[in-house]
Amino acid sequence: MQNDLWFGKYRIQKEIKRHEDTIVYLAEHISLHSLCILKQIDKKSPLYRGLYQEAKILSSLHNTSIPCVFDFIETKDFACLILQYLPGKTLSSICQTIELSEKLILSYAILLCDILNYLHSQKQPVLHLDIKPSNILIFESDVYLIDFGSATRKSDLREDFFGTRWFAPPEQYEQFSLDERTDIYSFGMVLYYMVFGREYARRKGENIEVNNRCSRELSDVINRCLKLKRTIRYSSISEIRKRLLQIQQKQSKIGIGKESVYYSVCGSQQHIGCTHFALKLCNFLKHRYGNCLYIERNTSYAVRDMLIEKGKLSADGIYEYEGISMIPFQKGRIIPDEVLRKYGHIVYDFGVVMEENKEDYLSGKRCFAVVGAKDWEKSQTKQLQSLLKHSKVTYFANFITTKDQERLLCKENLRIERLPYEALTLCGKASETARLFQDIL
Repeated sequence: MQNDLWFGKYRIQKEIKRHEDTIVYLAEHISLHSLCILKQIDKKSPLYRGLYQEAKILSSLHNTSIPCVFDFIETKDFACLILQYLPGKTLSSICQTIELSEKLILSYAILLCDILNYLHSQKQPVLHLDIKPSNILIFESDVYLIDFGSATRKSDLREDFFGTRWFAPPEQYEQFSLDERTDIYSFGMVLYYMVFGREYARRKGENIEVNNRCSRELSDVINRCLKLKRTIRYSSISEIRKRLLQIQQKQSKIGIGKESVYYSVCGSQQHIGCTHFALKLCNFLKHRYGNCLYIERNTSYAVRDMLIEKGKLSADGIYEYEGISMIPFQKGRIIPDEVLRKYGHIVYDFGVVMEENKEDYLSGKRCFAVVGAKDWEKSQTKQLQSLLKHSKVTYFANFITTKDQERLLCKENLRIERLPYEALTLCGKASETARLFQDIL
């Protein structure tokens, strides 16, 4: 099948997915040297009429976040819809890889609102009727909505409404007349999926489970979208967009007029992994809360060397390394309050703590120390514990097994967390470090 030439102009690159009577291919237009999507359906399939309906609806839409129709070709046995290729990963694949911050969730949700508002604001409103993470593409800061196979004009009467389990509202199964609130329910399910990384299996009541995975304001929006009775849901997607913007604006002010949350990190000796730990903490905080600033408070100048290799300088004078905002050490540097107030979470890397900077280190809301657990490292570890003598300090050790961890606790009463050895940028749900931070914080 690969490299087959269809209709004299489309060369098949690969099969993307196959479902029932539908096959979707990635192809190249050989004259234009551009990629496109070929969606093929057997003419005997009940889905055939839906493909023609999809082509009609998409050909009337003109929005850069929706694929445009290039062609619709029929043969004796099947019909083929050729669509614009849109880049990006599906939202479902992204949510299975990383835990999205609420800042990112709000950003994606507002862009999706813009697309749905465009559909619902047509002279003859278009209902998508299959809004789900696998039909949403994310490319850099852009959001695309694809697969209009279930879409219909609000004014059209159809008997073959197809929905997706979990994401379709009750009325889509009960053959009731559908309206914009049907898409709003599915939109709420997508919001839930972005927060929890899984589908919502409704059990008792109509409220989503409440925990610290998202703000109370966002959970309220999700709950209202997911009401079983349409009359209680939001009446329009523009109403939701307005509320999400209010939440976004409120959260963008985190730290303005308030104190940021400070975290202190130190090491029992040089080259013990203190900076690596601090940057892992920053990565976790950034993805969990939306922003974080790393400040180097030691004279190792490790950050300077890092920035020479991969650093970027932003307009406000803050450096960036692997997506982490940071300020390298400079003797006598005074960081303006207006800069600090932009960040809700700030991590200070103190390096090796001494008597003269012990109090500064202990002033952090949470204090972490990276120590050695090998026989030749224990003396420095005990010296640091003796110096700090504070219950708020959590100790971590690199390169130890759980058995070593138990031995240290039993024999020497050293309460040390085992620090997983993982890459700096690994912060998704599969990350042991992320789960460890989640439990501790």
